[in-house]
This record gives sequence, structure tokens and C-alpha cells, in this order.
Amino acid sequence: MKHFFFLILLSSLFAACVPLQPGPSPTPSAVVGPTTSADVPVTSETPVATIIPNPYAPQPGDDNLARASTFVTSSSLLAMDSFPPQIELILSGAMPTPCHSLRAVVHEPDSANNIDVEVYSVANGDKLCDQVLQSFDATIPLGAYPPGHYTVSVNGALVGDFNS
Repeated sequence: MKHFFFLILLSSLFAACVPLQPGPSPTPSAVVGPTTSADVPVTSETPVATIIPNPYAPQPGDDNLARASTFVTSSSLLAMDSFPPQIELILSGAMPTPCHSLRAVVHEPDSANNIDVEVYSVANGDKLCDQVLQSFDATIPLGAYPPGHYTVSVNGALVGDFNS
């Protein structure tokens, strides 16, 4: 009797692992341009930048705000397990006040495959704000790049490198 229940349990587990209707397998998309679409094919004319939009990109109206530096205390690179590999920049640090908003500009790789990321903050200079540091943790998508060796810097300081 114990064997009978064991067989039923075992067959139920196997049945739960089998998909009911297998769908088409996704086709990997090789994207290397400044786009939010994952359907752009890789070509030699495609510029390099992020696939996922940068949530810290400059915003309309930033020209009317005061620009300030940030204090980056920790930075690292994370390679996502995807095709093509997606690279993310992980940052921690502080901004001058709680009224500041974080901004990050990811520049295209130069001829030596160096990627510079410019990190700063903006705030309304006319607004009164507590003079206390505001910490931040940010994940900045760098995107996918053509095959090669790349070096990433934040505000001129080396963060690391990766192979694509």
C-alpha cells in the first residue's frame, strides 16, 4: 500500500513538471544600440548604448536646476545571464541634500572601448532643504555591446571591465 501511494505521488510530481502547451522558444535578439526595443538586429552601423532605459538619465527641465556632484562610495559591474549579455552598473553613495535627484549619463565607448559614466545630482537652487547627506543605491543599465573587452569608469574613476 505504501508503494502505491509513493507511485501516485511520484507520478504527480512528474506530471507537474511537464508544460501543458509548450510555446515557441524565444529567439535571442542581439541589440547594441540606444534603443528600448529588443528587436533591433546587430549591424556595424548600430550605435552602442543601453537596451533598458536608464532611469537616471537627464530629464527635461534639468537645465533649470542646479547641478552638484555626488559622492560615490561603492561601485561594481554586474553581467546579466542573457543573450546578448546585459551589463549593469551598481552604485552606492550620497548626494548633498535630500532635495537632490540622481542623474547618470552613459557615454558610448571610445575607440579603446572605454565607457565613461557621468554621475551627478540636480536640485532646485531656490528651494530650502535640510543640509544633510542623502544616501542612494542605484542600478544603471549599461546595455549590450559588440564582442570585445570594455572598461567602465564613473566620473573618471575605474570601476572594472568586462568581455562581451
